[in-house]
Amino acid sequence: MVNASVLLLGEKIRHIRNAKGISLDNMAYAIKSNKTFLHRLEHGQVECNNETLAAIKKFLEIENAPLLEHEVTLYTSRLLACYDMIGNAKLLNEAKTILSELSHILSLPFENDLYLLYLLIEVSIILVEANFPAAAEKISKIEPLMDNACEEAFYMFHRTKGYLIMINGDYKGALKHYLQITDIESDHIKPDMVLFSNIGMAYIGIGKPYHAIINLERARNEYRRTNKTSAHVGITLALAYTIVGELYKAKKIFDASLINARTANDIMTICINLTYMSLLSMKKGNYEECISLCDQVLAYCQEDSAHSVGVAIGQKNIIQCTAIFNKCNSFYKMKDYAKCQELIADGRLLANSDKKFTVGFNALECLINIDNASSIKYLEEVAIPHYKAGDGSDKIMALELCKEMEAHYKKKKAKTKAAAYTTIARDIYEDMFLGEISFSGN
Repeated sequence: MVNASVLLLGEKIRHIRNAKGISLDNMAYAIKSNKTFLHRLEHGQVECNNETLAAIKKFLEIENAPLLEHEVTLYTSRLLACYDMIGNAKLLNEAKTILSELSHILSLPFENDLYLLYLLIEVSIILVEANFPAAAEKISKIEPLMDNACEEAFYMFHRTKGYLIMINGDYKGALKHYLQITDIESDHIKPDMVLFSNIGMAYIGIGKPYHAIINLERARNEYRRTNKTSAHVGITLALAYTIVGELYKAKKIFDASLINARTANDIMTICINLTYMSLLSMKKGNYEECISLCDQVLAYCQEDSAHSVGVAIGQKNIIQCTAIFNKCNSFYKMKDYAKCQELIADGRLLANSDKKFTVGFNALECLINIDNASSIKYLEEVAIPHYKAGDGSDKIMALELCKEMEAHYKKKKAKTKAAAYTTIARDIYEDMFLGEISFSGN
């Protein structure tokens, strides 16, 4: 695409005319002008008056297209205003209307910045409407055009690409895109609370809770300044505090988020909040409280099945499996192995071969039968490696399993084996709280 910043008005007209396959003779005849004059205009040798320019634009069907500098500035401002509207559901239709009014941008082969901004705003609207496959396809077509993009387009692209990658579960890949735009503060665009919230969630996803806390606290403070609330930011922040062991802070945030979710009758958010709170209770050693919270989650899910009050099917399955797993784990900690075994059967059935949960339920069964050689093999070769490679909450499970294995081998007086699991646990801990992040190969 030609760089518009080095083109004169006449050169822009020539690019549009050629793109439409119109000869200079035909244009001169249609607007009742002189071919020689138009040739000189297109090569920057003469200027034209407003009447001639209006006639040319009408003939080329670009009456409202931005050709002059002040028009380009106006279009840029309207595009950025449109982008700001997208985050507000009440303004989405207005944003679509503005974008439609600016569609002349697509006929300008030289306005790379305007063209990219337009396409990226289209992708943002598609994302708001949750059409993720269409958004991914469109962003992949935009990516080759990003060389020398303006700062605003660069920001929109990496933010959108990061989000699309994150919803597919690649938190590290998403983080790589997000971190490229955290320092951008142009006159028109800058990182906001949603971006820092997503960065925090990505850090949770790769098992870096302290990094997550820094960004989620920043997001929460930004929400407060704008008198907005985000239950999901609070819940994720509370989870991060749970992982690092700051349980009092976690409890306060969980309680506040739960009140907000119940006030809004947001069933999904209530369920997610209660599920993470059960993890907090388990970490405090309050296993009966954990079981009670899990039972509340399962009751909400059962009610939702009967009345369709707000939990998406895929999300519900994850919530139910997590609640059953945490409840099952609590019964194991309480040494009520009969109830634990009963719940393992229910959990496996609900998990339906989902590896994350299947490994978890298998691991719990192996812990019950830890003196069995096949149980030890599964824990050592499958469960612990699986959880070591997972997110923040998975790494907690990895640490728990290492603790169980260490205790088992100490009981067997296998000091070398016990020491090996002490080392593995220390490595997991150091990676979570002290380790650097490498993006090589991503």
